[in-house]
Amino acid sequence: MRIEVARATAAGADSVALDVPDGATVAEALAASPFGDVSFAALAIHGEVVKLEQHLRDGDRVELLSSLLEDPKSARRNRALSNRPHPPGPRPRPRRRSV
Repeated sequence: MRIEVARATAAGADSVALDVPDGATVAEALAASPFGDVSFAALAIHGEVVKLEQHLRDGDRVELLSSLLEDPKSARRNRALSNRPHPPGPRPRPRRRSV
């Protein structure tokens, strides 16, 4: 059966297509791939986190997930603050509309 093993790096994404026997596990696919010695935080198949013992199906894409470099909430806050300068002092309150 044909599968794909992929990982993301700072330089971009790498992936390799493999032919593995029917009933192969994620661990066996990793061992057959050039990424077998790469460290990872988790594994996923099509975005769903899985364990090494998970059996593969034809067409599966095994993804090596790395740990986050920055908290997504903090990153978004920092981007928002850097893109829009605020005047000094308190922010004005929004006006209430009367109905």
